[in-house]
Amino acid sequence: MARLPLGLLAALLAFTICSPAGGADDARASQELAPAEALVAAWDFQGALKALEKLKPGDAGLAASVAARRDEVQRLAKLKARMIARINEAQPRLRKSSLLIRGINGDLTKADDRAIIASLPNGKDEEHLWGSLAGRSVERLVGLVANKDSAEDCVAGALLALVAKDSATAEGLLEKAKSLGAQIDRYLDPLAASAFDRARDLIANKKLAEARADLEGIEKRYGKTAWFAAHKQDLDAAKARAEATAAQEEAKKGSEQAEKLYAEAARLYKRKELFDLKPVIDKLKADFLDTPAVTDAARSPSFDEMRKAVEKVGKFLTVRRVGKADHQRIQDAINAAPPYSVIEIQDDGPFNEKLVVPQEKAGLTLRGWKHGWPVLTSVGKTGAFDVLLDIAAADTTVERLTLAHQACNSDWGSALRVARGPCRMRSLVVCMNATTNWWTLTLGDGAGYEIENCAVAGTGKSGGEIALKDSVWLNCHDHGGLFAWGGLKAENSILVILHVSKAADLRNCTVTKGTTLTDQPCVAVDCIFQRVECAKPGAQIDFCDVYPGGYLVAAKAGKKCFSADPRFVDPKGLDYRLAPGSPCRKKASDGGDIGCRYTPEMVELVKKCLDLRKRGTIAF
Repeated sequence: MARLPLGLLAALLAFTICSPAGGADDARASQELAPAEALVAAWDFQGALKALEKLKPGDAGLAASVAARRDEVQRLAKLKARMIARINEAQPRLRKSSLLIRGINGDLTKADDRAIIASLPNGKDEEHLWGSLAGRSVERLVGLVANKDSAEDCVAGALLALVAKDSATAEGLLEKAKSLGAQIDRYLDPLAASAFDRARDLIANKKLAEARADLEGIEKRYGKTAWFAAHKQDLDAAKARAEATAAQEEAKKGSEQAEKLYAEAARLYKRKELFDLKPVIDKLKADFLDTPAVTDAARSPSFDEMRKAVEKVGKFLTVRRVGKADHQRIQDAINAAPPYSVIEIQDDGPFNEKLVVPQEKAGLTLRGWKHGWPVLTSVGKTGAFDVLLDIAAADTTVERLTLAHQACNSDWGSALRVARGPCRMRSLVVCMNATTNWWTLTLGDGAGYEIENCAVAGTGKSGGEIALKDSVWLNCHDHGGLFAWGGLKAENSILVILHVSKAADLRNCTVTKGTTLTDQPCVAVDCIFQRVECAKPGAQIDFCDVYPGGYLVAAKAGKKCFSADPRFVDPKGLDYRLAPGSPCRKKASDGGDIGCRYTPEMVELVKKCLDLRKRGTIAF
């Protein structure tokens, strides 16, 4: 059986019970009337009338109020009977949609005192109890049968709207009834109670702006009623709760926004993208100073740590060959940049320059724009030289560029040479013309070499530890390998020849030729090797496919290793993904595929390499 909200039920009982005795008499009468009001809430108006008939109040005032309530329920019963008749007699049949009843649409084929029956397209009948109808459906039903110019019908419709907890419709109908000459003061208390219940529901559902507007409206419309006088403290408490909840929600929203900014700041800080980090830190400082994202000093990195890091941020300088920019030549921008500046190259070039980042330019970022991969080349008027991009400064970042060193004039030149780490290389294509002595990529001592989403055509060497991720090493004229003399941590990458002289940690890598690990500790998991050689025993080699060269010297197969043709899709086209039916599918430690798993960024990188090969810029 449907139940009225407590506030509305109390108000209905309050205007029904007018005994001046009050106290225990009111409480007893409320208890006696409650079953009848519960039947009203379920639209069982005939049952409610029977329950009211059974009441025999001795107090004259109470008897009068019960009689008045009986009159109101009789109005509701008559209005419901008219609705039943209207539905049953309608030709053509009314539709569910005409009454805004939810669900699949269908004809309303029958209505009785208990429910409305709808026939669905699948032939099944669907029952909708009167007490389950939403307020908007009740409003439609009232509109079907009520005479809008009848005060009697407007009052009856308002009483039914109150039963459906639709205070807005009830208010409108009672105002219309008042304009037609009806006395509506008797109904203001339950109307105020209904509006109050709605406001409290809005607060509970965090619809705080609507709730506060409703609470203000109650005071304006019902401020002179007995209900308002009796519930002034409740209204004030509800207002305070709405304000407090609004403040809590605002704080929560602010904290959530701050956490998103903090996560972005931490990501940029980890990548040493200080110039991009600075506006995020400024936003946190300006708008979210009291949130945990800013005040929690135990976080790593802490806000204060990141704030201090951006204090040394330099300038943002642009380079274009043609058009508005700070400089037309990249080296001019490098020379003008303070430490920890960003130099963004905003056209695709080619830029024919020998570039040097001197030691005093620490923290410099040299990057291409987001619309392309600018080409830095040694072919052109500048003439031949040994190193295309020579970095002596520490803590540098180079990203989204093509370094094409086709006119090297030294047996020991490089396309990219870094004197000492840390250095971050991201989204690069690095290549040079072929000779057995040249190192395409030369990295010196020091920790912190990060290579992510890069393609290197040729050979690279490093005296410091390298972190390699989502990258491709290309076989350039039968040589193309990485000699990591300072150690290597490689993830999800493709290599040709790999030689690691110190600790090695390889995950989801594909090495198409020889792999040599000369020291310990060494770990290889979920990898594909043509062969693997370990100079010392103790290497952990698990979940790997080693084919066809096998295990050499001290290398031994570990957990769930095997030897089978991995069946790549198209190695000549740099597609080392696994063909259907490959034995490496779903054989990894996490249930996925062994070997390199292409990311969307790697797919873009490979397409770039294939395009450069087509144009003759690189060969592999």
